Amino acid sequence: MEWQSASAPSRPARRFPVKSVRLPASVPPMANDLLLLWLAALPLMGSPGPATMSLAGLGTAFGFRQSLGYLVGIIIGTTVVLLMIATGVTAVVLTQPILLTALTILAGAYILYLAWKIATAPVGGLEPRAKNRNHLVVPDFSLRSALHLKSRAGRAKSEALRDSHFARSALAPRPAQAPSFVPGFSLAIANPKAFAAIGAVYAGHTLVADDPTVDALYKLVALTLVIVIVNTAWLAFGALFSRVLTNPVAGRAVNIIFAIMLVVSVGLALVAA
Repeated sequence: MEWQSASAPSRPARRFPVKSVRLPASVPPMANDLLLLWLAALPLMGSPGPATMSLAGLGTAFGFRQSLGYLVGIIIGTTVVLLMIATGVTAVVLTQPILLTALTILAGAYILYLAWKIATAPVGGLEPRAKNRNHLVVPDFSLRSALHLKSRAGRAKSEALRDSHFARSALAPRPAQAPSFVPGFSLAIANPKAFAAIGAVYAGHTLVADDPTVDALYKLVALTLVIVIVNTAWLAFGALFSRVLTNPVAGRAVNIIFAIMLVVSVGLALVAA
């Protein structure tokens, strides 16, 4: 052993130069996680429910433009539900059975009223004729009378005709108006499907694992975008029927179908909740 150690002196190990590699700053893999979040959110939040069916029904019954106020109410109300889920307020509400029951009863009563309003809304070719009869014929007649009657008796007769027209206009039934912002907001707040669908998507996905605050902000922005797209698409889908269906009988049938679907969707949402 001594002869081997003397004849074979140890040499230092050869070191090969290694270039130092600087990795880029750690960025969360948000692209895949965000895509998975949207793939889960679109079918859950966009499936038929009380809010989406009401938007489709109102779009068919009143058109896209007249239902914009209701659409904004649905979007803001659903966003408030998302904020309640993100901040934990939903857990507090669910622990109050009396409050939860009261919200459910109020939402069910309003949805039944909304279904009746959709089913009985004016359809297709009837409204333009009524509008022309009430707003074009009599004013033109009164104006021509005022211009051509020169005598005092003629002016008195013209004033009498104008007054009678105003009286008939005040007593005549006004065209039906689509629900506005407040009903849409109220329905979104009391929508059981929104709490279930948004809660499942929000709790089941993580975009930034090491920072809960940033993760919550990213999910709020991503899901708010889904809320806007989904609800606008349902209203546009319903409004498409109002332009295609010019036959009053077919339009009435579609309104009734959407009203029935709205009531059925509420029942299914309550059973699922």
